[in-house]
Amino acid sequence: MRYPPSLARRTLAGGLSVHPIGIGGWALGGPDHNLGLPMGWSTADDTASRRGLETAYQLGANLIDTADVYGHGHSERIIGDFAATVDRDTLVLSSKVGYHRGTARHAYLPSAMRHQLETTLENLRTDHLDIYFFHNADFGEDDRYLDEAVAQMRDFQRQGLITAVGMRGPHRYATERVTLPKGQRGDKYARFAYLADKIRPDYLAARFNALTPPPATGRPDIFALADSLGASVLINKPLAQGLLTGKYD
Repeated sequence: MRYPPSLARRTLAGGLSVHPIGIGGWALGGPDHNLGLPMGWSTADDTASRRGLETAYQLGANLIDTADVYGHGHSERIIGDFAATVDRDTLVLSSKVGYHRGTARHAYLPSAMRHQLETTLENLRTDHLDIYFFHNADFGEDDRYLDEAVAQMRDFQRQGLITAVGMRGPHRYATERVTLPKGQRGDKYARFAYLADKIRPDYLAARFNALTPPPATGRPDIFALADSLGASVLINKPLAQGLLTGKYD
C-alpha cells in the first residue's frame, strides 16, 4: 500500500515502524470507574469498536495504544481479539501500567507491575508489548517505588517482554484534581522533566493539538525534551477529542 508522503511510515525508537496516525483504545473500554472517579465511555459499543479497528488497520494504521485500566482490561481484550486475526508482526501494541493496582499496596510495586504485564499480555493475546508506558507520575511517598519500578521496566526489556519504555505526561494524578486545591498542587511540568531524567524513556506520550499553547517560560517543550533523551513522541488527543473536526460547536 502506498501513501502520500505525509502518511509514509515512520521509524521510531526501538526500530518500530508505524503509520503516523495511531489508534487510541481508551474509549474501547466502555463505561468504568477507577479511584472512585468516572473514567470510561458510556457510548462504547463492542461491535463498532471491532469494526473501527478493522477499518483503521485496512487503511494502514498499525499502532494501537491502550492501558490496563481502560475498562479494567476490556479495551485490551477487544484489541487482543482483533490482533489474533492479523499478523502480529504488522502491529505495534502499546499499553500502560500505574492506574490499575488491583489489591496491591501500590501499582508500581515490582510484583504488581509483573502481575499487570502478565495480564495485559494475556488480554492482548501476545507474548510481548512494543511499548509499555508508566501511566502516571505517582511513585508513592517520596518516590519510594521509583527506582524499583524503573529497574523492573528495564528487566522487562531484558526478558524480551517489552521492546521500549514509555512515560506519559505532563500529567497530574487523577485524584489530585478533586482532593487538592490548585494552590497546593505541585508543578506537573517540572515533575515531568524530573521523571524523564530519572526514567530515560524511549517514548513520551503527551496531549498536543492546534489548541495547545506554546510552552510557558520554564516549562519543558515536549519535543525538545524528547530530542534531548533520544526519545520518540506519541501525541494523544490530536483533534481535541473531536472539537477540531467540527463535530462540536
